[in-house]
Amino acid sequence: MEIKHFFMKAKSIITIALMAVLGLSSCDSNMSTVEDLTNQFVTALQNNDVATIYDLYPDAKLVSNMKLPRVIQLADIDVEKDNATGNYTATIRNPREQKLEFKVVGNDQWQIVDSYGLFNIDEQYSDLAVKSGVPMKKLSDLALNSLFKEDSDFMKFFMKKFGQLTEMKLKRFDGVYNRQYSWVNIEQNIRNEGEFPVRGTNYDVVFHFTDNDGNSAPSTKTVSGVDLQPGETFTYNFQLEGYAMAAYNHSLSWTVTFNQKGGNTLKDILKKAKFTGSEYTEFTKENKDVKKIEKK
Repeated sequence: MEIKHFFMKAKSIITIALMAVLGLSSCDSNMSTVEDLTNQFVTALQNNDVATIYDLYPDAKLVSNMKLPRVIQLADIDVEKDNATGNYTATIRNPREQKLEFKVVGNDQWQIVDSYGLFNIDEQYSDLAVKSGVPMKKLSDLALNSLFKEDSDFMKFFMKKFGQLTEMKLKRFDGVYNRQYSWVNIEQNIRNEGEFPVRGTNYDVVFHFTDNDGNSAPSTKTVSGVDLQPGETFTYNFQLEGYAMAAYNHSLSWTVTFNQKGGNTLKDILKKAKFTGSEYTEFTKENKDVKKIEKK
């Protein structure tokens, strides 16, 4: 009986040991596969093998405001498994600590489903991230891509907070006219009352003329803007046809509007906004779900 018990116990120990070995072997096999795929992806980037790049990382096609690198600095690759999701993360131990997150999809096909520090972010968005306190190392590349989309909640928050800085503070004043035979000479002053210079290419000045007696039909005249420093004034002077009688009867009047056609870009705002570095934190307090996408 003792001998039989000994052999049964020994058999159980061997079985457990074999299961452990098989488990380790399976785990090691996946890690080896992920490491090989990481090297394959790096090679595809260097060779500009677009088919392989997007086959391994399909969502990379959807990224805007960021670009895939042509070269990744080679280094040791560490592979870890996330037991909660079953995904594997390959970390390339170069100075950027670039990470690729792999997942099995379909029939045992591995794909990259996200990454960290892989993409090169456009300079203006990188500048925005640094100035507003975005934790770039804690956010995946796809999360950053969503954050910087033009219609994202973050960009709407940003434009709401700083967008007024790009509104041109132009004002018209002291408009006069003089009748000259069959035409009218118009003089109209405008002034930049804002804190920042205004470029003429960023706006047009639109005149809307009216004969209050109704003898002449309303009309508009559009003239190009001019560069104006803060506090600077410019006088428009031109001839107006068709309103000589209105001028003679003192029934000529007009309004002026400024048609802004540029200068409302992210680049312009970044030059003018005074950041505290806590704008992203302020945003997350208003949008609590955002914190869930940050890496611990």
